Amino acid sequence: MKRAEEIQNLQSLKGDTYFADFFGEHDIDQMCENIKNDFGLELGCNFYQKAEIYQKQVKDTEKKAKEQKENFVRGLIDDFDGHIPSEIYDRLEDAVGKLFIINWKRQQEYPLTEAEIDWLVTVANKK
Repeated sequence: MKRAEEIQNLQSLKGDTYFADFFGEHDIDQMCENIKNDFGLELGCNFYQKAEIYQKQVKDTEKKAKEQKENFVRGLIDDFDGHIPSEIYDRLEDAVGKLFIINWKRQQEYPLTEAEIDWLVTVANKK
């Protein structure tokens, strides 16, 4: 398809169409201009900027959720003074990983279990 045909097709999608409802007149005009200038189709379009904003919001939300989960795990470890029952330990390990638990216990000067020490030795020997 030639550029002129692409532009004509895009222009025909303006007005009362699902395409126009989603992209808007500005984005359609910008896409046409980008085709004329042989630029990337999304360059300067509002939908692309909105997508970047949403992606940042998702990353921020994921980061916040991770921090909340880590704080919750720290609190549980502290509640048990580092002596975590095995059925709870397994769930904490699934949530944040054994290394996170060990690091927190070390920061708080809680004693490590034999299993944690064995795990650290195994990891160290793999290097």
